[in-house]
Amino acid sequence: MVVTKNIVVVGDGAAGIMTANKLRYMNSEKDARVTLIGNNVKNFCRSDGPQIALRMKKFTESVKPVNFLLNSKVDFVRDEVTQVRPKNRLLYLKSGKKYDYDYLVLAPGLADAPEKLPGYEGEAKHMLDMQHALELGKTLENLAEGTVIVATNGASAPNLMGFFELALVYTEMLAHIKSKIKVKFVSPDNGAFPIQELSAFFADKFKSLGIELVTGFKVTSINQKNKEIVSTENKAINYDVLVLPPPLKTREFL
Repeated sequence: MVVTKNIVVVGDGAAGIMTANKLRYMNSEKDARVTLIGNNVKNFCRSDGPQIALRMKKFTESVKPVNFLLNSKVDFVRDEVTQVRPKNRLLYLKSGKKYDYDYLVLAPGLADAPEKLPGYEGEAKHMLDMQHALELGKTLENLAEGTVIVATNGASAPNLMGFFELALVYTEMLAHIKSKIKVKFVSPDNGAFPIQELSAFFADKFKSLGIELVTGFKVTSINQKNKEIVSTENKAINYDVLVLPPPLKTREFL
């Protein structure tokens, strides 16, 4: 006799959706029932952030309902888990419902933690969600002259390639209008990119476009009054607009 297993994935961000889809693909409906539990209405494609900020793509094209991204044979429950009881293999939901499971996958995702970097909140810009991508775009449109710093905090930065894309494409756009805006790229690594094989490529690309590359500079604080980023060695670089991914923390859901 075949016993159908209940596999429950908690968290309907990118990781949760991909996990649920993969589990559905790997298991027949006879062998397993796959359920995704989360309370997101829509998901934003982070890789589109630079294009939205630079007005190269409509934000509506980058926001998709969870159901659109989810395998139709995955059961989707829009709710919030409030309690997990491993001994009983039970999940308690905000709506009052209970779900039993045989296998449980927790994929709560990461949340912004600007409080971890002094001076970040209200000063630095990024494009990791729709709202911030649109805000960054408006800021860049209103800038007539000055210095735009695009910085990263290492390989752990979400959508790391997006910050390189933003610096390169934005600089190319500025060249066409003979702008008075200067772009600097600041990296905490010894080279432009955390992966050595790509570091030389980006360094050459930056040089060809006139982007100043600063390496070995880990941003530890932001002086909003003087509009400076400050490094571990207490060195400072001035900016007019700062683009920097926020520190992250594990999203709490229980």
